[in-house]
Amino acid sequence: MSPDLSDPAIMVQWVDQALSSERMGEEYAFTVMNARTGEIVGISRYLNIYSRDRGVEIGWTWYSPKV
Repeated sequence: MSPDLSDPAIMVQWVDQALSSERMGEEYAFTVMNARTGEIVGISRYLNIYSRDRGVEIGWTWYSPKV
């Protein structure tokens, strides 16, 4: 399960871990933005990337409560 991302310190750790995993080619993070306002409203990540099988696991997705 996801950590409590309402704590700013935990959110920073979570984002740092996502970016580190992306640099290593293990995961890919995507920002979800409101098309009208440009505001960031969430994130989703691809996990367990299987290049040989052309497969991924979609996980760690969250959205702001306001959307």
